[in-house]
Amino acid sequence: MKVDMNAEMLNLLAAGADLRTVINRGASLLQNPMLVTDTRYRILFMSDDPEPDIEMWKKSKEDMSVSEQVLMDMEKSNITKALSASAAPVISELPNGYHSMRIGLVYKNRYRGFLGMYDYLHPFTRDDEEGMAAVTKAVVALLPGNKDLINVDENTLESMLYELLRSQNQGQSDAVLRKYSAVVTSRQKVLMLLRSDGSARVPVVRMKKVLHREMYKHTSVVLDNSLVMLFSPETVSESASLQAIEHLGQVLKEYHYYAGASLPFSDAAFVPDALVQAQFALQYVTTDSPYTAFEDYMLNAYIAYCLEKEPAEFFIHPFVRKLWEHDQEYHLDYLETLRIFILSGGNLKTSAEKLEIHYNTMKYRIAVIENICGEDIRTRTDLYPVLYMSMCFLEKKE
Repeated sequence: MKVDMNAEMLNLLAAGADLRTVINRGASLLQNPMLVTDTRYRILFMSDDPEPDIEMWKKSKEDMSVSEQVLMDMEKSNITKALSASAAPVISELPNGYHSMRIGLVYKNRYRGFLGMYDYLHPFTRDDEEGMAAVTKAVVALLPGNKDLINVDENTLESMLYELLRSQNQGQSDAVLRKYSAVVTSRQKVLMLLRSDGSARVPVVRMKKVLHREMYKHTSVVLDNSLVMLFSPETVSESASLQAIEHLGQVLKEYHYYAGASLPFSDAAFVPDALVQAQFALQYVTTDSPYTAFEDYMLNAYIAYCLEKEPAEFFIHPFVRKLWEHDQEYHLDYLETLRIFILSGGNLKTSAEKLEIHYNTMKYRIAVIENICGEDIRTRTDLYPVLYMSMCFLEKKE
């Protein structure tokens, strides 16, 4: 005799059943195991009976998370997209040869996870889709009382950010993004790392709430007594973005915090590297400038990396070495003249104005530099980047 699944579910709801009871009853009536996940692919509930003797099911029960292999298959087949776009059951083959029937859980027009059933004990029948639909309705009816399923918007993004920050390599980052494929966006982002200057007015957890009030278009998490924030400048106009950064600087001063920012990026897998960039930028903050961006100190980062491999002398061009030795012997500063000349793009007039000297004096100095180095500096523009970098390494040597 065919069971009226809708009536069964309504009776359970009327009796005050919880989600676990609904899942167990649905699995018992349809004679196949069921589970419920959130958008993070954490398994929140798994049916207790029937219990299949299937390795993949046992592993999922142990991890309480959808396996990497299944996630990859779901991504390739656009299953997550289908679940979030339609209430119709999605049937697909599993890596172990069995099949799944999944229905997306939608509450207040937002995707919250899915209800899944697996043909580990019996092949699916034509009545199973109707039965799954009835169980899904009951689960959705119980969603308002389940915070793990309805609070997915901000919390899910925060969880994704936290897991990305903890990733040790590209493979782990990619795995995190597969878990959160339902909420990942390709919008441009900037990662900011906030730390107290030692006299903070509020603890970092409280600072998170302050920024939630003061700054829009961002997600933040507390990490090792610091605050990591993802800001999306792409979602606002350029002027609004600049105003937001300026306002952040004021908030940082007010609450005695510093912040370093990464380069802009779109691929969320870059988050661990962006954190390193923000940490590097944080070295250059001051009381007057509590916000620094990595792009302003990329050269410093490059030099620091090189100096881990070789001593500074290794990177100094012979021309710069000659000029430095000449300056040391005669107590002159032709190196500074060359630096300004290079930064001015080889323009004598602009260089003279920056150094506040006469044009002819500038012209004479360049002639002396060319004589010392044995090279026509004015025509060798290809050397400018190399010579400038050499002078930067020379500063480290001194």
